[in-house]
Amino acid sequence: MHADIAERRRVWLALSDMFLDTDTALSRAWRVSELARSPYSLAELEDILVHEVYPVCSANLRSVAGEWAGFDADWLEQRILALTALGQLAPLDGAPLARMAGHPARGAGAAVKKRTRGTVERTRADLSVTSTP
Repeated sequence: MHADIAERRRVWLALSDMFLDTDTALSRAWRVSELARSPYSLAELEDILVHEVYPVCSANLRSVAGEWAGFDADWLEQRILALTALGQLAPLDGAPLARMAGHPARGAGAAVKKRTRGTVERTRADLSVTSTP
């Protein structure tokens, strides 16, 4: 099992929230807080979104009666790990969009991405200010 599975799981849950059949703006503050508290860079978070969460959760948005209350954490972990050989997560290289020519997620949601990136950066700055003695 991957060394940082607990951290990764928190990020998977936060990112999977964007694929629910509901108004995800209502949980934006929670999602941003979870992402900001993670040990991953913004490029790594994007890599996790594109290569781990998107392949598992995106079909929910195309479903007539998709999941709306939240994905089960155990199910999500099992599905993401099943995508990879022997449950090993691919190393994060921080450049997912550079190699995604033709991928459905490429270029989608640029405004959301920019807003989320800025909010995560501000939240991380706020967290570092409040945690210093």
